[in-house]
Amino acid sequence: MVPEAAVGTSKNLAGLFGGLQSGLSGAVNETEVRDRFCRELYLHYGVDFRLERDRSDARLNRVLMEFKDLGLFNGRPGSAKFQEAYSQLTSKDLPEQAARDGLPLHSYIGVAIDGRHYAFAFFEESGTHRHTALLPIDPNSLYPLVEAIQRDARRPFTTENLVEDFGPGSVIAKEVARELWNHLTVCLTKLRGSRKVQMLFQEWRKLFAQATSLGRVGKTRIDDYLLSIGLTRPLDYTKALFALHTYNALLFKLIAAELVCATRYSEYSGFASDAYGRPTDALRDLLNSRIEHAEVFVSNNIENFIEGTFFSWYVENPPPSLLDAVRRCWRGWVYTFFRPLATRVCKTS
Repeated sequence: MVPEAAVGTSKNLAGLFGGLQSGLSGAVNETEVRDRFCRELYLHYGVDFRLERDRSDARLNRVLMEFKDLGLFNGRPGSAKFQEAYSQLTSKDLPEQAARDGLPLHSYIGVAIDGRHYAFAFFEESGTHRHTALLPIDPNSLYPLVEAIQRDARRPFTTENLVEDFGPGSVIAKEVARELWNHLTVCLTKLRGSRKVQMLFQEWRKLFAQATSLGRVGKTRIDDYLLSIGLTRPLDYTKALFALHTYNALLFKLIAAELVCATRYSEYSGFASDAYGRPTDALRDLLNSRIEHAEVFVSNNIENFIEGTFFSWYVENPPPSLLDAVRRCWRGWVYTFFRPLATRVCKTS
């Protein structure tokens, strides 16, 4: 995963967005949209695209962008101009570039963009292609776009990559676990807390106490980990383990949602890109409805997958810092490709 520092802070992205707004305002054709968009990327990130003469596309190694006139997608993936850009990427640009480079087609990242909205276009190892949700260009949605340009390749879903990106030693795991701990601490207080969270926690604690004993070695190991994510003594092991179990459960649900949306889809594929581009204040409702109330699974004919778990408590008045931490979980999955065995299992389950 590209380090967050490489993409820049929200201030950097806001600066890029401001530059794009002013720079694109007078663009009159596809070439001007392309040239002005790429100029802003160069000014803010030093990214130097190869611009094709007499064509509306731009390339940087394995990232290919197909531009259309400003705003002609009309925010709809069904629009004629979006379909034209998507077809250009999947029938010509990506296959031809992969053939010239002698590299696998599924390792390339296509971008259909009109200066107001964009979507990614991907091939899978099976040879099928798909596009993600059409996102409005704003400081939130620019993050995965800039990261895609800097990443310059897709990443396979493997055990090694999963552990590296989301395992206990990863930056994301430590950040989300710490935010969950902080949120749980507030929820369990008598004056400011949530009665629902308190009930879920008490029920989980009864089951956990019956099934698990940490022991001296277990306490030492969890002590070291909790201190490494920024918690301080005295440590409440029960609360800490509830927060860690919640992180693991959330991670599995988000992986499942991405796999389902990458293989069973109608208008667009990929849950991560759609969620990542949402403003922070919209993430709570998205997580509550599409993940914790299983809409993303039920709409794909998968019933009783996650309903009724203990670990949906975090959507009770979550602070923005927790939602932003969860948002970063989606970063790596925007460009992930699943091996054919995983997609076959998902399609036939």
